[in-house]
Amino acid sequence: MANLNVDQQATRDKQLKPIFDSVSGKWKHGGYVPAKIESVEVVDYDFATGEFAGQKVPKILFHFANIHAKDVRAVYTFGLSIPSSKKYSIQGNKNSDLVSRDVVEIEKEIQETYRKLKHMLDAFAGKANYRALNVLPKKLSTELLNLPEFGDAAARIEAFGKFFHFFADWMNGTYLIDPKKDTVRLPIYQDATGKPISIWMILMPVETSNKKGYKYEFPLYTGTGFIECITVAADGASLNPPSIIEIKDVTKLAIPQRVTVAGQVATGPVAGAAPVSGAAPKGAINVDDLL
Repeated sequence: MANLNVDQQATRDKQLKPIFDSVSGKWKHGGYVPAKIESVEVVDYDFATGEFAGQKVPKILFHFANIHAKDVRAVYTFGLSIPSSKKYSIQGNKNSDLVSRDVVEIEKEIQETYRKLKHMLDAFAGKANYRALNVLPKKLSTELLNLPEFGDAAARIEAFGKFFHFFADWMNGTYLIDPKKDTVRLPIYQDATGKPISIWMILMPVETSNKKGYKYEFPLYTGTGFIECITVAADGASLNPPSIIEIKDVTKLAIPQRVTVAGQVATGPVAGAAPVSGAAPKGAINVDDLL
């Protein structure tokens, strides 16, 4: 069983992405993407091949959107699935035999999945609706946070499904520890008035599975994280940069542009990126007004 530590620190029309200003030659907001979480849900998918062939498999989804509602197409959906306990004996060949993965490898993947989820939660620590997982009674946390690395596929689906549904409900404020005493709360990613909390995101270019293009995704590993709440600076007219998450090399935000000359691949800024908007209004104290 993969034991998860409650105290651990830790596809739509148009993807959210960093904005490059071709005039100044710089990335707007330092390359960070301003956004908000719209919703968290669990969706069941039908699997045709692999360990879960012929079964419905749960996936937890986080739906992010552009802070400005007028750009309703600028969205990004981040999902996490059950780490598979099996792999094809011939990589990429779905007609080859399924063989067991190394248990240490599966354990690492489960822990990384949990780190990502825990990071999504703890990024809102200190906010009005934040609730740490360590308030769960030990018996309940043991039941929910012990996930099987291998075994019967149906049993793994049930265990991870229960965990994903719990975590989505926890983020949405609808999980009741004690139904007789607890009450439904506002989502953790909203403020005391029910308004989505503005966050910085790190999105990096990742080559698509068919290797015919790129899309922006969260970094592969959690590291220092990929979301952080936005705060207004003391002057009331500007935003503080992230203090926890970090883009180590801003040049890596550029989508590699494929060229035909000598078959080489050149790297350049994202094509069609929007230019930087005007300066922030003086005296503004609302995050949305400063973006």
